[in-house]
Amino acid sequence: MRRVERVQRPRRLEAGSGVSTAVAYAGPRPTWVSENERAVPVDIPLDRVLIDTADLVAFVAAVHVYPSGFLFTLSSQLRPTASAEAEEAFAQEFSFGGRHHVPAAQAERSLRVGVRFADGRGAALNPNFRWLGHFDADQAALPLVRTGRTSSDTAMADCEIWVVGLPAEGDVELFYRWLTLGVPEASIAIDGDALRSAAARAVVLWDEPAAEKPQPPETPENPGTPEPPA
Repeated sequence: MRRVERVQRPRRLEAGSGVSTAVAYAGPRPTWVSENERAVPVDIPLDRVLIDTADLVAFVAAVHVYPSGFLFTLSSQLRPTASAEAEEAFAQEFSFGGRHHVPAAQAERSLRVGVRFADGRGAALNPNFRWLGHFDADQAALPLVRTGRTSSDTAMADCEIWVVGLPAEGDVELFYRWLTLGVPEASIAIDGDALRSAAARAVVLWDEPAAEKPQPPETPENPGTPEPPA
């Protein structure tokens, strides 16, 4: 694998360049939903180049570990010599306006990133739901993989990827592929002991506020709380 020099990535969070993925739930939301707001993560350096082709370089610099999971940024950059086909595929992948259903054949060839635990559980981003903020919050479905803040321009893209859930033992396999750009599936291992140790050392600043209990509707039999006397 060729070594690429780290470049200073410009901030690209101006209006129109980012996607917010606030998560909505029909019922009580799990505590991990707000951990990025109320916990200080522990960083694990990774410094791994995942993709290195004639058209594209993609890498992960570090993993930010929270009590209930971890976050990393997949940083992608087209080479100056990238083909026109690669430029078109790259632009389509990170087009924030294209929030439409992707046909199965196209979804199969889109960027796919996921994780597998040693116990066989796994999850991956779905191209048809990547930018949506609503999904099933069933804790039994862990791990979950979802996107966070994303920014891009014509040749560079930074995409936050959240993994909710940590394995009780074993390493985490991070797998990826991008068939449209000629990248077959490959994977790297993230040290599970390092993840679990970092999660135990993450600092929770405050607890998730308890959800307010819904008040019963007012009826003749239940007129609600009476007004205090004047």
